[in-house]
Amino acid sequence: MKPQNILKNIGFSTKEIQIYLSLLSIGESNLQGIVNHTGIPRTTVYALIKRLIREGAVDIYKKKATTYYTATPPSRLLDIIEDNVESFKQNLPVFNLFLNKNRWESNVKFFNGKESVQFVFVEILKDKFPLCAITSIDEIERLSEDPFRHFIRRRVKQKLPVRLITNETPEAKKLKEKDEAEFRTTRFVPAKYNFYTANYIFGDKVAIFSLKEDSVMALLIKDKLIAQTQKMLFESLWERIK
Repeated sequence: MKPQNILKNIGFSTKEIQIYLSLLSIGESNLQGIVNHTGIPRTTVYALIKRLIREGAVDIYKKKATTYYTATPPSRLLDIIEDNVESFKQNLPVFNLFLNKNRWESNVKFFNGKESVQFVFVEILKDKFPLCAITSIDEIERLSEDPFRHFIRRRVKQKLPVRLITNETPEAKKLKEKDEAEFRTTRFVPAKYNFYTANYIFGDKVAIFSLKEDSVMALLIKDKLIAQTQKMLFESLWERIK
């Protein structure tokens, strides 16, 4: 995952990310230097720098009457994040007092962007159910080879079996050779049939994500009846391609 995305996930705005990474790369700078390096207006930089200082992401000091700024080292930033997480954990009972026990919980989660593939894989591994999957190995590896390989390694470590239906291509045949070692049973449909989505059925959930490069998105549905129907369709196809 790109550093920009990681910082965004922990609460940095786009311009704050620019400022923090700029200071990391140049080491130290006065306000005008940051403006020149990032192209962000001076008044905006000044306002955001003050917030970054409060959050512990930027340090400030003076040298010969000039104010300089430096980025907090990433390791120290991690310490701050971990302290905040620990504080949140300790105060979780307080937050739970605000919880509306009668609220409606959505059974559908939507993810957008290439990172959605990784998010869905994490969700799948959390539940630890045997998997039924229909996807194109070529397409999913083209789109997200590293997350897919990481998913396989973690699934194997958890000894989660998967039954896979995929189109018969050289890459898919190579994967099938490792079926026994990777707790997988693979069956092929003819190569002329291609899949541009990945479909996973596990427990009472169904995960579907698009594999199109320009519009990657994922849908995670928790519904017993939908999962049963998808499983029935999977079993029907599975039996036909023995």
